[in-house]
Amino acid sequence: DFITDKVELGSLIKIQDDGPSISFGNLVGTGTANPQRGYWSSDVGTDLPGNLDMTLNSFQLVRPDGTTVNGSAFTFSELAGSPDASGNYLFSGSLTGDFDALASTPDTTVNFTLTAFTDGHYELDLVQGFGSTITFSSANGALGAGSPDAVRTLLIPPQDPPTIPSPSEEIVFFGVQASATTSQIFSAIQTGQPDLTEAQIETNVTNGTFTFIGTATLNVSTAGIGIQNNNFDGNNTTGINTGDESFVINPETLLTGLRVHIDNSQPYAPATEELYYKVFYDDGTAMIEPTKVLSGDLTNETGGQFFTINTQPGKLIDAVQLTMGKGTVKIPVIEFIKSTENAASDVKLDFTATLYDSDGDQATSQFSTDLFANELSGAFDYLFVGSASEQDAFNVNLAETENNYQVQGWNAGDKLVLLGSAGATTSIDNGVNAIVTINELGGQVTTVTVLGADLTLSSDVVSGLSLMLAAAPTTGGAMLTQSELAPVVDAAINYWAAQGVDSQSLQKLRDTDVLIGNLGGQMVGYTDGNTITIDDDAAGYGWSEALDTVTDEEVDLLSVVTHEFGHVLGYEHDTLGETLGVGERHLPIGLEADHLLQSQFLNLGVTPASS
Repeated sequence: DFITDKVELGSLIKIQDDGPSISFGNLVGTGTANPQRGYWSSDVGTDLPGNLDMTLNSFQLVRPDGTTVNGSAFTFSELAGSPDASGNYLFSGSLTGDFDALASTPDTTVNFTLTAFTDGHYELDLVQGFGSTITFSSANGALGAGSPDAVRTLLIPPQDPPTIPSPSEEIVFFGVQASATTSQIFSAIQTGQPDLTEAQIETNVTNGTFTFIGTATLNVSTAGIGIQNNNFDGNNTTGINTGDESFVINPETLLTGLRVHIDNSQPYAPATEELYYKVFYDDGTAMIEPTKVLSGDLTNETGGQFFTINTQPGKLIDAVQLTMGKGTVKIPVIEFIKSTENAASDVKLDFTATLYDSDGDQATSQFSTDLFANELSGAFDYLFVGSASEQDAFNVNLAETENNYQVQGWNAGDKLVLLGSAGATTSIDNGVNAIVTINELGGQVTTVTVLGADLTLSSDVVSGLSLMLAAAPTTGGAMLTQSELAPVVDAAINYWAAQGVDSQSLQKLRDTDVLIGNLGGQMVGYTDGNTITIDDDAAGYGWSEALDTVTDEEVDLLSVVTHEFGHVLGYEHDTLGETLGVGERHLPIGLEADHLLQSQFLNLGVTPASS
């Protein structure tokens, strides 16, 4: 006997497709040309392989007054050959807009790349960087309160009443003896910022400290800047000597340039007259001797001529001394120039990332890159603002002279990324706010104040990637030269080519700057974006430069350069290792799809270093 029954299974059986997942964090940074970093995570699920697509949805400029305007145009697309042999997704785009916030100038275009690396970070790399020039003119200012004397303060823009200290740019002019020494002038301007005020200088004149400051009235107006009148006069003898008029211009802002305009009513004739300038820099150095303005320095303009004084690399102009050695000119206007590698406005880009699995399921994540403009006034050079309840990576560019940052909106999981931090030491003082102090190799100290946060170095702060020597540093190693380094760089690139790296990634290696510097301690190699620094003496052991063997008592240069190139390609220490022993050669091998096989190395007759 039997009985049958029919059951409809379709409504009872459910097949669960796990589907992909993806999450991109935001990037907060500046207009630097250095690659800046954000973080992402993904899981394709069981339906392999996956594919990442990305779109740029909007491009906006946020002006200093808070108003927002759309960029003029933008492009964004995935590059051919993406993903590359390492599994990294490659995108590029362009941004066209009024970056300098000047309607009178043409819109400019900035190109960029965005690379999503398989290790969970992505990089936004501005090819040119956002360059902007802020110019303010003495013609747009007014003198502060006070009687006519040898020290005057020009406020740009004017204030009513013209009180000091002022929210305006304060430019202190003071007449000096033409023979005043460098140290005397530095005593009146102070190195860097803040400057002495008009009242402080006058106090030092009264008490007899500043004997080099003149007593005659300094006139500052569009009728002409001069002593006792509106002309700038020298005596009738060659060179700088007693009787020549001289004055110092000390703006509150550190400058990249200064432009001096000369009126046709009293033009400058370099063949028979002598006008000199001397620049005092923010690092406490100055021109050794004043520089005479030559005919080739002059540019004709309507109603007169002008010449421009530019800073030197790595320095900013603190003050300028003008001296009329012979003849007479009329200077109605001086322009003050501050060029920075960032936009005059904040730049906001909004993206959508979409991850697909092999059967068409998809997941999306929206994220933004906010590039903040430099603050030209106030307590901080940059004010970074994060997004509530979203992961942000705040990028601080230590290569810039700006060294005071504030971070608002810090959330658990956010990262502070230090760019250009080779050889720097970092400490954190947690209180009401977290104060991160970075002592840089060149002597600059950068401070990042993170409001309402409690940070730890190990989990919250990310610096460039370095290779450490698995031995205590010593002394006595010979200094590496560029001629010794160059063939090893070529060999390292060829090594990665033999491992199957694609042509686009190899070109990225060729475009990388490989420098020599004193990294300090046990650090022998350091990578920050597209710049590699190799320690000058291998932590005191000296470099083994041969390509076919390694000297027992020296550090293998090929291993270090190859390792650092691995970071440029996107590999981290979990793949490449963190240390190298003296007399050892470690070269990573075994490319598989999107990563190197961890802990596989080519060893040449030596014991592997710990990693």
